[in-house]
Amino acid sequence: LIKRMPQHQKELNRYSLHSQLADENLKKFHLNSNTIERLVGIEQDLAMGTDAHGEKVKDPMRLIVPILLDEKISKLDKIRILLLLIIIKNGDTEENLEKLMRHAGIPTPEAGTILNMQALGVKIVKEDGGKKKKRPKRRERSSEYRLSRWTPVVKDIMEDVTEGSLDKESYPFLRREAEMAAESAEGSSASAGPISARYNFNPRAQAAETKSGPRLIVVVIGGATYSEMRSAYEVSQENSNWEVIVGGTQLITPMSFLDDLSKLSDSSVSTQAV
Repeated sequence: LIKRMPQHQKELNRYSLHSQLADENLKKFHLNSNTIERLVGIEQDLAMGTDAHGEKVKDPMRLIVPILLDEKISKLDKIRILLLLIIIKNGDTEENLEKLMRHAGIPTPEAGTILNMQALGVKIVKEDGGKKKKRPKRRERSSEYRLSRWTPVVKDIMEDVTEGSLDKESYPFLRREAEMAAESAEGSSASAGPISARYNFNPRAQAAETKSGPRLIVVVIGGATYSEMRSAYEVSQENSNWEVIVGGTQLITPMSFLDDLSKLSDSSVSTQAV
C-alpha cells in the first residue's frame, strides 16, 4: 500500500532509473574490461604522475608504447594518450613524436589534431634549452578507486575559495578587491558590522538570501566536463554553508574535445570550441 502512494512511486522511479544506468555502464565495462581497464589505468598514471600504489612514474614511455602498438585500441584513444604524454613532458622532440605516431598508426591528417594543441598554449615540439613549465601545486588526496584518482584542478580552486585561502599571487585581483574594501570600510560607520573583503559577502544580508550562505559561480570558458560538474557538487556537499555552481560555454566529453581540436588552427578558431 505504501509503495503505491504517489510520493513513494516517484522515489522508486528515480532509483530504478539510476540502477538501470549503472547496469548499462557495467555491461559496457565488462564487455571490454581488459582494454578499458588498461587504457584508463595508464591515463590515470600519466595524469597523476604516480601509479595506483603512489610510486612515481619514472618512464612513461614504457607505459604508452604497448597501448600505441595495440590494434584493438582506437586511433582517438591513442591520440588522447599521446596528448597526455606531451603535456606532462612539456613537449617532445620532433623525431620522437614522429616515431610515436608511426607506432600508433596515426595518419598525417589525424596527426594534425595533436599539433592543434599549440593553439591552446600547449608546447608540442620541445626546444633545446627551453624552460620546463611549472605545474600547479595540487592538494594531496586519497581515492578508493584506482581508475578515478585524478581530480580536476578547478576543485582545488573551489575549495580554496570556500576556505578563504585562494592564492593572491595567482589571482591578483584579490589584492585590489581587498584594498577597495579597506578603503570603503574606513569611511563607513564602525557600527555597521563586519563585511568579508575577500568575497564581498555581507553577513547582514544573509537573512534576505534564500540560501544560508554565499554562492560560488564558476564559468569555464571553452566548456566544462562532467568531472568538473561533479566537483562542484562534492564541494557543496562538504561545505554546507556554500552553494557551488559550475557551467561553461559547452559540455565537453573526450570525443567532442578531440573533434573540436581537429577543427582548430591558429588562424581559424570556432567560437563554440573556444
